[in-house]
Amino acid sequence: MKRRDILNTTAIATATTALVSCTRTATSPSS
Repeated sequence: MKRRDILNTTAIATATTALVSCTRTATSPSS
């Protein structure tokens, strides 16, 4: 596996986690 692929996978995972966090915060502000 190339280093670039690893960086891309990490970036996608980070972006997805941030997106999910924002979605959860917007959906349930109580939490």
